[in-house]
Amino acid sequence: MNNTKNDYSKLSDATKNALLGNLAEAGALDSAKELLEAGADPNRSRIDMNAARPLQVAFKNGNVAMVKLLMEHGATTSENFHLSQIDDCIKENRNYRELINAVLEHQPDKVLTSKAIIGCSKNGDNEFLGHLLTKEWTHLLTDKAMGNASSRGYTNIVETLREQGFVISISDIVNAACNGHFETANKLLDLTDFYQEQLDNGMLNTYRRTHDYDKTELFLKAGANPNGLQDKLFELCKDNNDTAFMDRLIMERNFRPIRNNLWPLDNTDDSHFERHITQTIKKSDLHEKLRNNLTKPKATSTKSKEKSWKI
Repeated sequence: MNNTKNDYSKLSDATKNALLGNLAEAGALDSAKELLEAGADPNRSRIDMNAARPLQVAFKNGNVAMVKLLMEHGATTSENFHLSQIDDCIKENRNYRELINAVLEHQPDKVLTSKAIIGCSKNGDNEFLGHLLTKEWTHLLTDKAMGNASSRGYTNIVETLREQGFVISISDIVNAACNGHFETANKLLDLTDFYQEQLDNGMLNTYRRTHDYDKTELFLKAGANPNGLQDKLFELCKDNNDTAFMDRLIMERNFRPIRNNLWPLDNTDDSHFERHITQTIKKSDLHEKLRNNLTKPKATSTKSKEKSWKI
């Protein structure tokens, strides 16, 4: 029988550590075990402390048996895993659940668990996410999980996270809407309450990013008031020469593009956009409402008495 154990024991520590990294890369389980028994340090890298350690190498390669072997011989997760490595593992390895569980079974680590939660939220694994949420983790490191799931349209993950107390922000809904994930956006709206100002700003930010009425309408249906951000919305549409969007707001949502109770578009220097909106108002029910409701300024001179509101 070829007894390589004695040969390994004669190697220097530096050589053992470098060789262990190579064996972890190659997946040579028996030789790695003998080298560990001969005193190789599983927490040392092949080159320097900034290089990947054996546990990282085995994890990246999807070698569950090597991960378990290294953990059994003292490999630790401290500073071993970066978030990008967890993401890569989940995306590239079909056995990522076994890999993560193999590490957590030997060394519960709420930092690693939190990173895995973020990875599942990015990649749509709701089942394993639920499993991870039963372990120790920290909100501080998982604050991006809801945003990841929202922007990718993972409605089931959004629900799972919310059940565990994750906060939903208006930006999560904006991201879902802007990416066309209407089911997810509507679920987010159902799962929490927002102030009027938040809904109004969500509507404005969605339009600013997409110039798409259907995506913006999601906020309108939820109670956003386009008249609450009157000037900002009007100026955005004007800057984009977006007459179609403004037409729909006026005709379908009773939008009042006025300031200080006065329609500002009365002079001959009005832009094409402003003239177009004036014609739209004339065609809408808003025309008569504005005529009836606008308050004319009190007369302070003969000249002001002659001034009338026109549209």
